[in-house]
Amino acid sequence: MRNRFLSALVVAAPVLAWSCFCSRFANAETVRGRVTLSDTFENARRFPGYWRVENGSVPVTAVPNAEPPVVLLTGLKGEAPAAKTFSVDIEGFAPNKHTLIVGVGSVVEIRNNDKVPHDLSVPGQEALMPLERLAPGTLRRQKFPVAGAYEIRSAQYPHVGIWVFVVDNPFALPCDPKGNFKISDVPAGRATLKVWARGQLVYEQPVDVQASMKALQIDVASATPADPE
Repeated sequence: MRNRFLSALVVAAPVLAWSCFCSRFANAETVRGRVTLSDTFENARRFPGYWRVENGSVPVTAVPNAEPPVVLLTGLKGEAPAAKTFSVDIEGFAPNKHTLIVGVGSVVEIRNNDKVPHDLSVPGQEALMPLERLAPGTLRRQKFPVAGAYEIRSAQYPHVGIWVFVVDNPFALPCDPKGNFKISDVPAGRATLKVWARGQLVYEQPVDVQASMKALQIDVASATPADPE
């Protein structure tokens, strides 16, 4: 009798696990599309300047290509990414990562490899990340406990910016180099689709996530001039 009972438990366990898996994705859909940006987004430099002046501190470097736009679906519930630590190096007056998508509670470590200091903060949210000098060769750690979009900016050099997207669901990702995106396992319902490019919110629209929805074509004509203040 006892052996039969144990056998029933062994068989029931995987059935229960599969049932939970199926119920989790029973109403899951896929949101896909393509983001087309205008020529104003060709490179990652948001501010004009004398970028090729040799001054002993900043080496002459090629103009970096802009990172792909980021697509987010907000207003939906889902398992958020785990909190982790992300590292960013500032060198040649530019961060090696301009955009981060992180879970709530994640930490961003910023190391200054330049020969000059950078006074970093999140402008307008000094209670979260106050202005603080990051000396050459030093490291600063910043935790992000609340979902939202944050820009870490250098006070002296406004083109030195790091965008941190803190998300509370898994429906956020960068587009591929051609602008294509595919967000899987999205629960059916109403959401807001947002597109960020070169540190700016450039597109926003409500979407009704359902099985019959077609691929989205998103055209962004131009960038709104960034405010260096």
